[in-house]
Amino acid sequence: MKPYPFVIGITGGSGAGKTFVLDSLKEIFGEKITVISQDNYYKVFRRLKKERWLRAVYDEPAAFDNKELAHDLKDLINGKTVQIPVYDFKTHSRLKEEIKVKPTTIIILEGIFTFNIKKLRDLMDYKVFLFADGDVRLSRRLVRDIKERGQTVETIARTIDWYLNVVKPRQERYIVPMKKYADLVINTNHGSREAVKILEAKIRDYLTSGKFDF
Repeated sequence: MKPYPFVIGITGGSGAGKTFVLDSLKEIFGEKITVISQDNYYKVFRRLKKERWLRAVYDEPAAFDNKELAHDLKDLINGKTVQIPVYDFKTHSRLKEEIKVKPTTIIILEGIFTFNIKKLRDLMDYKVFLFADGDVRLSRRLVRDIKERGQTVETIARTIDWYLNVVKPRQERYIVPMKKYADLVINTNHGSREAVKILEAKIRDYLTSGKFDF
């Protein structure tokens, strides 16, 4: 008998290693797992009535359409294929195309504010919090923004100032307290490989036996 869909929630501050963990798990398991990201559900700036450069609004739970995300997650759990939105960080808007996502036995929901939303927490069977110190997360975030989100050397100083004065305080306010909901907290200060190993073992067990090691 095929195991019932099992939802793993993964959160942590920006730069805590979520992307590495998820990319590794997708490489290991391929189409055996489904991964959806809260990032895809950002509200667009014209809805928020903010200028594009005011990215500070992105660092609070209300910046996401969590109702839409919960609806899509429920559909996946119930065996339905969903069309999820695509968000463009360079234009701060949703693209016209959507991504077709099929349900699998293991569904992973990731995002920095997924634990803040009770509707989302209630849909998770297992919650993982990746923890890294603030200076480690800042370093990783800068590298990511340069490589993936169009940041340049000229904008780094502004990014650092924005991080220290807006992002870090909001992460300490909204994200760090969410550790209380986690079934597992993994320290990623020295990298995220151990987190990958732990989750790989748990997912393999569930795919094989239908039982999850809590």
